[in-house]
Amino acid sequence: MDLGGFRTSKSVILIPVLMLLAFIIACGGTATSAPDAAREAPTPTLFVKVVESEGDLKQATPVKGSAATPVPAVKGSAATPVPDATKESAPAMQIKRGGIVPMHAYAAPTTARPLIEATYSHIHMLSPYFNGLLIYDPETADTDDLTCDLCTSWDVSADGTVFTYRLHPEARWSDGVPVTSEDVVFTFNSIFDPDQYDPLWEGHKLRSETGFLKPYYESIRAIDDKTVEITLQFAAGDWHPTLGLQTMKTLPKHVVLGEGKMQGLAKPEDIVGSGPFIHVEFVKDVSNETTRNPDYFKEGRPYIDGMIQYIIVDVGSIVAAFAAEQVLMTSGNVDNMGSIESKQFLEDHGDRYNVYFVGPAGAYHVMFNAEKKPFDDPRVRKAINLAVNRQEIIEIFSVGDYTLGLPFPPGTWYGRTLEEAEQVPGFRLDANGNKHPDDLAEARRLLTEAGFPDGFKTTITMRRAVLYVDIGTVVAQQLEEYLNIESEINIMESAAGQAAYLAGDYEYAVQGHALAFSSPDAGFGSTKTTGSLLGDTWARGQKTTHWAEIQELFTKQTRETDVVKRLAMLRQVSDLWLDDPPMADIYWSSSTFNIHKKIQGWNPHPSIHASSMMHEHIWCDPAC
Repeated sequence: MDLGGFRTSKSVILIPVLMLLAFIIACGGTATSAPDAAREAPTPTLFVKVVESEGDLKQATPVKGSAATPVPAVKGSAATPVPDATKESAPAMQIKRGGIVPMHAYAAPTTARPLIEATYSHIHMLSPYFNGLLIYDPETADTDDLTCDLCTSWDVSADGTVFTYRLHPEARWSDGVPVTSEDVVFTFNSIFDPDQYDPLWEGHKLRSETGFLKPYYESIRAIDDKTVEITLQFAAGDWHPTLGLQTMKTLPKHVVLGEGKMQGLAKPEDIVGSGPFIHVEFVKDVSNETTRNPDYFKEGRPYIDGMIQYIIVDVGSIVAAFAAEQVLMTSGNVDNMGSIESKQFLEDHGDRYNVYFVGPAGAYHVMFNAEKKPFDDPRVRKAINLAVNRQEIIEIFSVGDYTLGLPFPPGTWYGRTLEEAEQVPGFRLDANGNKHPDDLAEARRLLTEAGFPDGFKTTITMRRAVLYVDIGTVVAQQLEEYLNIESEINIMESAAGQAAYLAGDYEYAVQGHALAFSSPDAGFGSTKTTGSLLGDTWARGQKTTHWAEIQELFTKQTRETDVVKRLAMLRQVSDLWLDDPPMADIYWSSSTFNIHKKIQGWNPHPSIHASSMMHEHIWCDPAC
């Protein structure tokens, strides 16, 4: 493979905008300000680049929550009442109702998994059928703005540990049964104590993004049919930013527990949701079709009559579908097109489409199955971590907006600086821009010590989605060049590959993990352990000998209000991770996606899991 053909200049510079996710403002009883643990925590940072039709970058301006502007009260606090759930996002005369919106879906979901296990490939298809307690308000450009979804308001106790949510009185499941507090209680119990429902969740114990809530959560109870109380272990600034993610959907207890219907795309005909759309048809590996819910509790929503999500994986086919307007928008924030392809698409079709670059959206990484030899040896894992040439991969696939894949994104308040990142063993180059010879020498020494002085033969398994195959091919070439590790290439369709990973049927792979929102807790949780953040075991055969120590440090840092002490613990976590990496992170990427200019009422969010995929708020002008 000639890498020279992939090289690109870094002429497009990522413009940073501080996307500061609002921390909790306590409002229960006589409390009027956030508890110290929430108020004093450092502010997370995300980056966004909006490329308009002329190809120029939109002028960046600070948003609410920046250092110059205090973090605003989130909707639902005593200071800022929640607006009526029937509010219009624009004057009624401007909204054009009706139409079916064709959308692009980047990958086929692993259909056997239910809603509470939903990964990104699932949730952008399942999201329109369900509601969560909260949502990042898609009707405003303020990306900090959390508002009610199923609830109408909430209160917080003076110490920031007890949250009381009032549910919408008209919320109903699509079978006509009212949504009650028992549904919310059942959902949380299914996430945190699934064993009580065996054999219901037998074989479905993996918790993905929903597990982000685990370190904060203590208990839940129904006060009455429409009021639920959740108690936290401590005042957690990330509680509401996490609760508002698109993965935090509420399940219908009477359907799941009473009828044994799991609420997933394995049997889409069983889906009973509360959301703005109702399922019509799912064609495996082809499409997912929905229609407007005529009895949706948010009066007047959704504005469109329905949507069809077409599963298109090949980049050339994706570009052709958008160019022909066979699809008008990406259904989420991921479209399989890299920055280079998206820049070219903008140049060719910017008269009709807006193209968005947001990040850090997530990280690509080399994933080791530590249950199989030779990757059960930490020396082998560390050797590969030292040998991967991140800068070469970034140069091939980036237009300047990717950053080195340290455990936490460089340049954020909780990660290393960009300058520090470039000096970390495995991430550094020599004066001539080549892999640092000391890193390669140490990698070879470790392999020799592990019994592989001449390298070894193995298999790299890659899902046919996003850039996994392309990046994996380069990684395999690097490992052969530097360490004499010969990799047989095994390419699988996305759903089959995901199933193989979860079954441990692979040796090593290139995979990605999304950053739900920019915070150390979310960054750590995105590594997909069982139970996610601070889970007991790894989901895909990954392992590190430092796990117990990492867990202890991470538990402490979530409660630490002293920024200096918290950063010191996070640095320890990062160093332990690098000493025996369960995965070798390559780079933190931006996500790109296209939206036709006729799609109205849509606001981009820099986080792929916070961006609304319910689509109750969009309409077409001119008509779709």
